[in-house]
Amino acid sequence: MQQRNEIYYCRPVFRPPSEANSLLIQVSEGCSFKCDFCMSNLRKKFLIREIEEIKKDLDINFL
Repeated sequence: MQQRNEIYYCRPVFRPPSEANSLLIQVSEGCSFKCDFCMSNLRKKFLIREIEEIKKDLDINFL
């Protein structure tokens, strides 16, 4: 198994400015809502990441 050295992010990442300096671990991608006014779901299909992939992201951050 190959070790990653960066946390996975499906870009673009949408989050409020108040969270700009916080650690971001993506457990899902896209959005399950289909709001006409929102741009966040145009590029990403909604999916929930595998738990093993999320654990790899946590390992990278805490090594």
